[in-house]
Amino acid sequence: KTLTILMDNELIYKEVSLCKSFPNNFAKFIENNDFKVQLSSLKICFSFCSNQITEKCFQPLLPQFFVLLKETSYSAILSAYCISALLAANDPVETLGDQGEQLKEFLSNVLVLESDLTEPAIRLVGVLSSSISGALLIDKWGIMKNVANLLESRNQNLVNLAIM
Repeated sequence: KTLTILMDNELIYKEVSLCKSFPNNFAKFIENNDFKVQLSSLKICFSFCSNQITEKCFQPLLPQFFVLLKETSYSAILSAYCISALLAANDPVETLGDQGEQLKEFLSNVLVLESDLTEPAIRLVGVLSSSISGALLIDKWGIMKNVANLLESRNQNLVNLAIM
């Protein structure tokens, strides 16, 4: 509860944005082998990635998020949300840089079979499709056919997300 109150304070984001070493030091918690530490850190990281004051500071953590996309589902889900937040804030192609192929591989694999990662993957596609460069990227990757296939899912939530 205390952490929630702190994360609602804009001063926290301003202070973090001024501390240039904070994101790299914070990455150690994201990479921690203790599952609880890692999940808690990713939740906090999502707040920083979603805030316009700190999101640029956390862009260098994209490689760590992509590594975690291959981990247990909870870590992968939270990592996908962090990536979505960073891509939504800036041009996705510029933000992705060299990691574009990793995102393509993730989306191509996850959108074929329904799993815990399907919803975050559809959300990533939604973020990409909200910009011209991102829409061109998912078109180039041929990802939309996988999303269209989800329209036949028994999971109504996935159908709704696929429509959006």
